[in-house]
Amino acid sequence: MATTLLYLFLAYQFFHELWHWWQPPGETISLTATLLVCLALVVSATMIYLSAQYGLRDAAQSSLGGLMSVAMFAYIFLREVPESIIDV
Repeated sequence: MATTLLYLFLAYQFFHELWHWWQPPGETISLTATLLVCLALVVSATMIYLSAQYGLRDAAQSSLGGLMSVAMFAYIFLREVPESIIDV
């Protein structure tokens, strides 16, 4: 639990500092869409692999903590980072 809180605190600090470096963009790509698609792919691939190895029930039980951590990370990202921040 303490490591998850430390991870979330560091993620929050990183995105908070990143926000201060933000400049008005020209043409941009959507970081929100990119992050959410990548997180969905990683979570899906992990669940497929764990389900193949251990069964769906055991895979869901063992990955619940990790999924909560990913969900909190995504929430902090969506809260702290503007929609489009990177110039193409």
